Amino acid sequence: MKRCKALYVMFILIFTAIFFCFNGPIQAKNLEWSGCIEADIFGSEQKSRAPEESESGIVLDTLEIVLDAELNENVSAMAIIKYDGGDDDKMILDEANVTMKNLSAAPVTLTVGKYVLPFGVFESPLVNDPITKDKYEINAAAVSFTYAPAEVQGLEVSFTLYDDPENEGVKDLTDYILNATMSQEELYSFTVCYNSAKAEGGYDRDDTLGVSLNVVTAQNVIIDAEYITALEREGDNPSKEYVYSLSADYQVLPALTLAARYEEVEDDNEGNQKTDEDDPVAGVDNRYSLGGTYELYENVALNAEYRISNLEAEYTLKEWILRLSMEF
Repeated sequence: MKRCKALYVMFILIFTAIFFCFNGPIQAKNLEWSGCIEADIFGSEQKSRAPEESESGIVLDTLEIVLDAELNENVSAMAIIKYDGGDDDKMILDEANVTMKNLSAAPVTLTVGKYVLPFGVFESPLVNDPITKDKYEINAAAVSFTYAPAEVQGLEVSFTLYDDPENEGVKDLTDYILNATMSQEELYSFTVCYNSAKAEGGYDRDDTLGVSLNVVTAQNVIIDAEYITALEREGDNPSKEYVYSLSADYQVLPALTLAARYEEVEDDNEGNQKTDEDDPVAGVDNRYSLGGTYELYENVALNAEYRISNLEAEYTLKEWILRLSMEF
C-alpha cells in the first residue's frame, strides 16, 4: 500500500513540476493524451494429463491512457495509467517520468521516474508477449543517462541505476543496467544489455546478459531474435538459465499481417515446474505460435493467435486467443 501511494505522489509531483517550472505553466497545446482498449476471447486445452482440462472466456484485457506533456524541445514528461485484466480490477500508475535532452549542450539524455527499463527489447508481432518479456521485463523507479554521439550515427549507450521492485527486503541503490544499441532506421537494430541486481537477501548478485536483433529483409519480412541468459545467480557461477525467442512477420495484404514465433526456456531448476497463472513462464520447455492481424478500420484491428506449449510436466498446453484492439 505504501509503495502504491508513493507512485501516485510521484505522478502528481512530476506533472506539477512540468506545469509550473521554467517561468510558469506550459500551454495546453503541449499536452497530448492517447490510449488503447483491448478485449479478448480466449480458450485453452491441456493434453496428456489426467484429467484433461480446458477453459474459455472473455475479458477486458487492457485499458491504457497515456499522458504526454512537452515543455520545450528538450524537456518532456509522460505518464501511463493502466488497467490490466485480472482479479483485482484496479487501475494502476504504470509509468511516470521526466526526460531532459541535450544536458549541458551535450548529446546526453536524462530520464528519471518510474518506467520500463532498457533491459531487453521484447518485440512481438503476435497477441501474446514473448517469454523473454514475461521473465525479464523490469518496470521500476530509476534514473537513466543515455549518450548518443553525433559522430556515430545510430549508436546509443545508456547507464541506468534502479531499485529492484522484486527485492523488497534490501534497500540500497546498487542495481544497474548497461545498454548499447546500434540501429539504422527500417533496416536493422542490434542491442546488447547487461543487468546486475541484488539477489534475494542482498548478499550475492544476479547478473544477466541480453542480446537482441531486429532485421527487415529485402522481401519486407521482419525478423526478431532475442537471447537472454543468466551469467550468475546468487553466487552460483555459471548458471544454466536462458530464454530465447525467434519470430517473423510478413504483410501479406495491405490490411493483413501473418506472424510465427518459436521460444525455448531453461530455468536451471531441478525437477518439473508446475504451471502457474501468476507466472506464464513456469513449467514451459518450448512454445510454437502462429497468428495474424487484420486491420478492420484505421486504428481498429482484429488479432488472432494459436500457440502450443510443451511443458516440463510432460504434457501439452494448447491456447487460442482473439483480440479486438482500438487505439485512440
